[in-house]
Amino acid sequence: MAGFGVSGSGGQGFAIKLEADGDAKIGNSADDVIQITGSLKVDGGAIFNEGSIAANFRVEGNNSENIFFIDGTNDRIGIDTASPAALLHISSSTTGVLFRIDHPDSGVDNPIFFVTGSSGNSRVGIGTETPDATFAISDNGKVFEVGSAAEGSWFEVNNGVVYLNLGGGTTIAGGTNLGQRFNISPINATYGALGIGKYPGSSVNILEVNSANSDLAGDFFVIKSDGKVGIGKTSPTHALHVANGGPSSLYLEADTDNVDEDDTSYIKFTQDGGNTGTVLGLCPNSASKDPEGVAYTGALGSRLLIGTTTSTPIQLGTNDNVRMTIKQAGNVGIGTTTPSVALDVDGSVHCQ
Repeated sequence: MAGFGVSGSGGQGFAIKLEADGDAKIGNSADDVIQITGSLKVDGGAIFNEGSIAANFRVEGNNSENIFFIDGTNDRIGIDTASPAALLHISSSTTGVLFRIDHPDSGVDNPIFFVTGSSGNSRVGIGTETPDATFAISDNGKVFEVGSAAEGSWFEVNNGVVYLNLGGGTTIAGGTNLGQRFNISPINATYGALGIGKYPGSSVNILEVNSANSDLAGDFFVIKSDGKVGIGKTSPTHALHVANGGPSSLYLEADTDNVDEDDTSYIKFTQDGGNTGTVLGLCPNSASKDPEGVAYTGALGSRLLIGTTTSTPIQLGTNDNVRMTIKQAGNVGIGTTTPSVALDVDGSVHCQ
C-alpha cells in the first residue's frame, strides 16, 4: 500500500507525509518547524532526537523563555536557563522556593526546600521553606542521625538535644551493656545544658583526658563510673584523688586583679547538711570576718584562719591519737578532750 503526502510549493518534496508503514513526517529539511496551536496528545511513548543530532529542545513559560531547556550538544538540562552548566542546572532571579521535594501523602511531613534569598544567598530547608541558615532542619522529633542506636555508635539531634553515643548502646533511654554519652540540651532542659556521662549498666569511665604521650601512663584526668575523679590517677580511690610522680600540690589563688582585697582563697568542710562545718583559708582584709566573709569574732584581716563555722570543737592529733582539743567555748585541752578551764593539761608541763 502506498503512502499519502501533501507536497510543498515549488516542487520541494513532501511537506506532510504519511508513509505506508505508519510513520508520519512533517517537513523536508532540518530547518523546518513543527507548530501546533492548541493541545497535543500522545498516547504511548515519544522519542525526541532519536538520531542523536546535536539539537536543543526548549519549552517557554509565561514569564521565562527557557522554563525547560535541553542542551542536546552537551547532554544537559536547564530550568530557567538556556546554558546549563551541569547535568541539571536550575537558575532563577526570583526569591522564594526554588524547588521542593516531598511525599504526595498529606500526612508526611518535612519536605525539602531549596530557597533563594533577596540578596542571592541560597539556603536549604528541611521541614521549613523559610530557613534562617545555610542549612536548616525544622522538626519536633529526631532531625539528624549518623549510624543508628542498634549499631552502637551514633550522632543524633532529637527534640533540640544533641547526642553522641559510643560503645555499644541500644537505646537513648538506657539499658545493659551501654557506653558513653555526650549531649547538649537547651538550657531549660532537665538534662542540663551539657551532659557527659554513661548509660545505666555501663562500667566505662564517664570522661577521660590524657596527653598524646601518656596512653594511660599517669598524666590523666578521669571521672570513673562511680563518680570518683582522678588527676594523674587512672584509678582514684576518693572523690578527688590527685597524684604525681613528682611534687603534688594544690594552688588556690584569689584576687589576681588586686581589686577587691576581701577576695580570699579557702577550703570549707561540711557534713550533715551543713550542721557541722570547718573552714581553712585566708580571711578578708576586713577584720572580724571568716574566709567566706561571714562575721567571725576576733578574726584578723588577711590572716590564716583554721576554725569551725558551727558549734563544734577542733582537734589536732598525731599517730591516730588526739593530742589537743579546742572546745566550742574556747577551752583548750592538751591530753584531754574535755577541758574545763581555759588551758587544761593532762600530763607534765615544762616551762623554761
